[in-house]
Amino acid sequence: MFGDLKIRPKLIVLHNTFFLILALAVYFSLIPLIEELVRGARLRENSLLVQLFSDDRPMPRLAGTEIYEFREGAAGQLGVPPEVYRWLEEYPDLVWQNRTASEYLYRKVAATGLYRRARLPDHFYDDFVRR
Repeated sequence: MFGDLKIRPKLIVLHNTFFLILALAVYFSLIPLIEELVRGARLRENSLLVQLFSDDRPMPRLAGTEIYEFREGAAGQLGVPPEVYRWLEEYPDLVWQNRTASEYLYRKVAATGLYRRARLPDHFYDDFVRR
């Protein structure tokens, strides 16, 4: 196949082909591992957020927690969708979560009658894997 090429062009072609195959092998073997690590981190953070959100205490105001967009108030102020509102009226103090329908968690605190909303940080993880 390379019989009519001199030694230097043969080495260049073979060298570049070898490193292209090596780079692709490394890329396709590492991407699934990275995706699995990110998926695990997402699940841990979301479960911690749900547990914290379920507590009757206010969410802590720490640096970096603004990504959760935590809000508390009346259903109209928070823009609670009608189907979520009906569910929360039927099941107060439980957390409504449906990732396919909304990126938010909702909860009605029965003791105060106020609603809570927090944003799941899934977009952060999606952007990380995409990059």
